Amino acid sequence: MKILLTTMLLLVGCMGEDDYFWIKSKTFPMVHNKEGELIEIKTIRHVGQYNNFADISQSYQGPIKGAIVDVWKVTRIKGGKNDLRKMCGERPKELRRWSQEEWREKGADEKWDRAQEAYWKIERKRRTCVKKHQAKDKANEKTRYYYARTLQSHKIVYPQKAERHSHWELTLYGGRVGDLSSEAIEPEELVNISQFRTHLCSKWGSSMKNICFDLPGKDHNAYYTIREVKYSDPNRKREAGESLDYHPVWEDLYDVRISVPTPWIEIEGMEIDANMYKHLEKECHYGEKYCHLDKYKGSMTKEQQAYVKKVSWK
Repeated sequence: MKILLTTMLLLVGCMGEDDYFWIKSKTFPMVHNKEGELIEIKTIRHVGQYNNFADISQSYQGPIKGAIVDVWKVTRIKGGKNDLRKMCGERPKELRRWSQEEWREKGADEKWDRAQEAYWKIERKRRTCVKKHQAKDKANEKTRYYYARTLQSHKIVYPQKAERHSHWELTLYGGRVGDLSSEAIEPEELVNISQFRTHLCSKWGSSMKNICFDLPGKDHNAYYTIREVKYSDPNRKREAGESLDYHPVWEDLYDVRISVPTPWIEIEGMEIDANMYKHLEKECHYGEKYCHLDKYKGSMTKEQQAYVKKVSWK
């Protein structure tokens, strides 16, 4: 199955007596498709009253209120970017400044000028070559833009709290759920392996040959799941070699890509154009209440107009 990107956002929020809300954003590359090699992913997202501009800790403001909004763009080049070092050579080593003693010993001006001239002859040629190939790359880039927003009627369902409940973790993907290990997929789903796209796992790096899976879905939709983080069991046995003074606050919650299967909720989205993306890029900066196309004055297709109307909030 073709996937344009997978972007994972971890949101750790607190319920009950919690005092803070954590946000962590993580982006990782996906495999190439017919449009070429992925060279850039950029996302803008909000989860209700919680922002996601950076890895920051926020004061807890209650359960998620408002829309979950995901805006993303994916840029690809067929065949990938040119290898500028291979095509244009390495940058020449910069000239070391001579000391006054060296200056006097070497006869200075004439030799220095010749050395400078030789350096800049190579560097100017290299820079001209780099600019030429960068321009070719730019001309061959293909960028797609996407926008997904929950309906006002959408209800966020939290799992039932366990006895040692600490906080929630919300994981959000823009453009399908992917890069999952087999452990993160329901066994009955793995029986129908043909419905999954498989590839080398991005998470483990190129040196490892683990095979990962992408769930069926749509490139223009977003997907999220909510998991629970528990306080650590005070009666747990200490690990071998562990300090007697150490006791973790929370139980380990494995990365969603290598954890036990979790249910994913689909947020219907749509593909947008560059002008819509620029509008959202500006408006979303002010927060979730502005991160939408409700007041967009540019041209839209009938399908896009219908989607914007459907996901509009009072």
